[in-house]
Amino acid sequence: MILKRLSTLLLATGLLSPIQPVFADTSVAWSTDVQGYSGPIAIMALDNDWNGRLKNDDDGFLWQQEKLSVQHEGFTLSYLKRHHAEYDFPNDVARGFYYQSNGIELNERYDIRSHIRARHYQGEGLSLAHQWQGVSWTFEPAFTWLKLHRLVWGSLSGDLYYQTPGNWGGDVQLDYAYTRDYVVRRPLDGHTYGNLWAMDLNASYRWQNLSWHYQGYNLMAQIHWSDAPYTQARFCTRCTFLLMGREYYDTRKFRAPAVHQLDQQYRLNNHWAVEFTHRINRIRSTHELKLHYLNGQFEWTVGYEPQLQAWLVGIDHDVFTLILQSDALNTTSSRRLAGQLGLKVRF
Repeated sequence: MILKRLSTLLLATGLLSPIQPVFADTSVAWSTDVQGYSGPIAIMALDNDWNGRLKNDDDGFLWQQEKLSVQHEGFTLSYLKRHHAEYDFPNDVARGFYYQSNGIELNERYDIRSHIRARHYQGEGLSLAHQWQGVSWTFEPAFTWLKLHRLVWGSLSGDLYYQTPGNWGGDVQLDYAYTRDYVVRRPLDGHTYGNLWAMDLNASYRWQNLSWHYQGYNLMAQIHWSDAPYTQARFCTRCTFLLMGREYYDTRKFRAPAVHQLDQQYRLNNHWAVEFTHRINRIRSTHELKLHYLNGQFEWTVGYEPQLQAWLVGIDHDVFTLILQSDALNTTSSRRLAGQLGLKVRF
């Protein structure tokens, strides 16, 4: 009797509901999603020799994914391109690099106690997902494989200094893998490739006027790289040696960092809804407030991210999606920049 009453309660709330058949239609979709943050300088300036205005903030983050998918009867097969970078560094390091990149001459030597940690990979591959759904919920795990062609993974720590473009250096410990050596400029024999295996998850739940949607990437993920170029050494410009340690090739495994997004929406009526979005990663987690207006087949969105003072505007339709976000009207000076573009055709 108790079990029967509990089942009845769960069915009423939608937590336990019969699995519904997924619509037996076929669709083809393409989407691209970019989320970028740069603490010390505008994102565009990073690719322009740091030619921009320096800010008093740390770290850097990039998530870029392009996807071409075919969906049929609950199964989705996708071809992915993914670029994910997380750089953990203090503003002092960024300031020294800014001086050096712009050829600034200082009256006194600028000394830095530095620690930089990098987790950066890029590649392309396939993802296979299957969706289960009930009256008020959906659950869609995806298994992803990527062939990686770019890697920077590890740390640099020690003392650095800068005064003029010809007078800079330091004494640091290097412990990192890479496909291109940005520190010592080690010449490499050919190019090596790695593999990423990951589980992603897309899930949602609805109760009355409230709904939740979760998207997670790299929930269980590992990078495996055979013959990865690796350096474990002391790099010193003031010593009798420049580099003391090991430069070699090794088989390495890394745990790819997870990226999460949770959307909580409350529908006010048939036309208006408010939403609170949490984006969580190791570099900087943010929160965003959105207002949605539904008019026929179109849904318009405006949002604001108070931590980075970034505004968002978007439009959504059954066929396409367009969302733009920036902390400045002139995107060349944006330190927070995001965009989503999607197209979908059903058959």
